[in-house]
Amino acid sequence: MSFKQMRNGVVVTGILCVLGLGLVTHAEEEAKPLAIGDVAPVWTDLPGVDDKKHSLAELKDKPVVVVVFTCNSCPVSNDYEDRVIAFAKKHADRVAVVAINVNTIPEDRLAKMQERAKEKKYPFPYLYDETQKIGKAYGAVFTPEFFVMDK
Repeated sequence: MSFKQMRNGVVVTGILCVLGLGLVTHAEEEAKPLAIGDVAPVWTDLPGVDDKKHSLAELKDKPVVVVVFTCNSCPVSNDYEDRVIAFAKKHADRVAVVAINVNTIPEDRLAKMQERAKEKKYPFPYLYDETQKIGKAYGAVFTPEFFVMDK
């Protein structure tokens, strides 16, 4: 998968409007943000709230993948949560949503993630990367942060 610019600008615009995103610029030494057209960093064997291991390859059949870096403890992430859930349900036929948590504080560890996902009935995988390698590879520096990918 790559970060190629979507041919159908309406889809991207719709995704951004539904999620209520604004453009925010952050500079951090460890995280270099991906640019449109960059190849998406691959992840494998990330534990999910379903007690299974997950990889980016599982999502290869979807024309669009939205990766959300989020966590349980961020109030801004919590404010976006219901919109992300609604978006994932509405567009499940053509868009895969996957949430990745890279925070390591107690309320953001896998057991608490499982409680949150069950309570909110997440219709998408919620994965835990305690190494934080995936977030850094994508250049994510805050939560929530969204990456929209096509094939």
